[in-house]
Parts: sequence; C-alpha cells; structure tokens
Amino acid sequence: MLILPSILPVPDSPRTLPSNTYIDGTKPDGQSVTRATVSLDLMLEEFALLDSHVAAAKSAFTTMCSQPAASTSAFNLVDLVTTGAADRIQSLLSKHPMEFGLQVRSLASSTPVMLLHLTRLRMLCRWMRTTWGPSTPFATLYHNVFNHAYSIHALGLDITSVVRSSSLDEYHSDDVSDATVLLSHESESILALAEMLLGSLAPCYYAHDVALNAATSGPVFALPARSGDRYLASSTLCTVLLHSTLGTPIRKALCDLLQRARATLTDRGSADSEDSAVASTLADWVSNVDIMVALDQAFALPITPSCQVMFDSSTMSLTHGSLEDLWTDTVTPTTG
Repeated sequence: MLILPSILPVPDSPRTLPSNTYIDGTKPDGQSVTRATVSLDLMLEEFALLDSHVAAAKSAFTTMCSQPAASTSAFNLVDLVTTGAADRIQSLLSKHPMEFGLQVRSLASSTPVMLLHLTRLRMLCRWMRTTWGPSTPFATLYHNVFNHAYSIHALGLDITSVVRSSSLDEYHSDDVSDATVLLSHESESILALAEMLLGSLAPCYYAHDVALNAATSGPVFALPARSGDRYLASSTLCTVLLHSTLGTPIRKALCDLLQRARATLTDRGSADSEDSAVASTLADWVSNVDIMVALDQAFALPITPSCQVMFDSSTMSLTHGSLEDLWTDTVTPTTG
C-alpha cells in the first residue's frame, strides 16, 4: 500500500494575489524549532516539488511491485536496532521509505521482539533529540542518560527505569464511570510506531509539511534529528492519527502489523517467557490504539505542543516540555 497526496485545482481560487502574501509556520533550525514566515511563492514551489516527488514515488512503487523481491538490501533493520543506530534508522526511513516498510512488516512476521525493540529505540531517540537537539551522537546521549553503552538486552529495562523515575501525566476520561487510563509513555510508543508507518506508507505526506498541513488543517510541529532531518512532534502525529484522512488507513496498518506480530508468536507456540512478555506488550499496544481513539472522542487526550514528552536535562528523568519554549523567532519584514 502506498498513500499519495493529490494536488487538485480549486474552482473558486483567486486569479491574483498580493505579492506580499505569506503563511506562518515552524521549521527545525539547528537545535531548536524556529518560527518561519513563508511567502506564498515559496509555498507554491514546495507544492511543485511535492508533485515531482509524488510522480517519482508512483514510479518507484510500480517498479518495486513488478520486480521479484531483491535478495539483498542496502540496510538491515535488525542489525541497526541491535547496534542502536537510531539516527541511521531515521535517515533510512526518509531515504528508502518503501524498503523500510517492507522490513518493518518482515519483523512482525519473523522476529516480533525486534519490532518491539525498534519502536522503543525510536521513542527513546525522539525524547533525547527533543531535549538535546541533533548535534550529539545518539550513543553518547544514551551513555549520558543511563551511564552505560547501548545494549539491546538492556533497552527494555532502561526505558522501564526512566519511566518509573519520572512523573508523566496520565490521560483519563472525566466520566467517573470510565476507569480507562492511558499513560504518556504508552501513547508515545503508539506514536513512535505510527510515525514509521506514516513515513513508509505515505512518504510524500511525511516528507512535506505542506501536505501534512493540508491533511490535518493545522500547523506541523517538528522535532530535530541528525543530518538535517526531522521527526514529527507527538501533537502532530496524534492529529494525523486521529483527525486526518490519513488516520484510518494508518491506524488499520498499525493494528494489522501488531496483530501479525502476535499471530507469529502464537503460531510459534513457544512457552518462552520473553515471547510471552512480547505478546502481552503487543496486545496492550493494540488496546491502546482503541483507548487513544476513545479518549480523544471524550476530549481527554491533551497531546499538544505544550506537553511534548522529553528529558529533564538536570535529572535525566522524563517530563513534559513545551515546544513553544524551544522556538526562536525570525522576523520577516512583510505584511499579509
């Protein structure tokens, strides 16, 4: 499956616009997120670039579907997760979205535990990049937080320890008869996995803020990443997942992926304690998708730019920070 945007003419669109027409937005800039005022001409150039990327994606998808599966790949997600190459993983999602998606789905069918590790690794990197920006290598940040080098065998315990030492918000309905509770780190797991599916199934949306802006009818908030790339902020991912035309297919793909991973473990019939723990976590994630939908419908899921999960750099515990506090203003002498 490949989800592509279409740029359609508006029947009643104006024939002319003032030369100083502009659009306000935000963009990653070094270690911060910067306010940006973009002229309409630049925005139209972005749409033209998007159009060319859509055509290229269609061609690549057609070629991929018409050829036998390649015996080799430019990368191996299992190796990257094992070595903790979180920044490389993000770069490959952006550069090779279709191949990335194939490998993610392969994890669900072959090694579900690696799907779990991949999601947790990405979630952790998102938190670190929000706090410390893109300059420091992930391996250094990991060592600074946990006082030891990255190890896939310690990843789960490390995340558990940092979550337990933190005081994150929990989401719950105001209805006293509804005891449903969703913890912040639980929603962050869903959003981290959803971002990878968005990037691999709808790469032209994921790579272009103008497409996401059109799909969500709202601003696009970003988190810094290495090599000039960017993650999407939790608030934007939540909006995509719950309030856009992309939401239904991405949620379905997400639940299908998790169910496939669970089925793999069931078919294996293993009594291994690790397999049982993985299966339980995957089942929780499926339930958490439904819980997020229900809480959102009850207006009880305030995942906003002002409560982005990140690290407290002084205590190395998790906290809610405001992306607006990370912004720096750029002054553009124009009117509109």
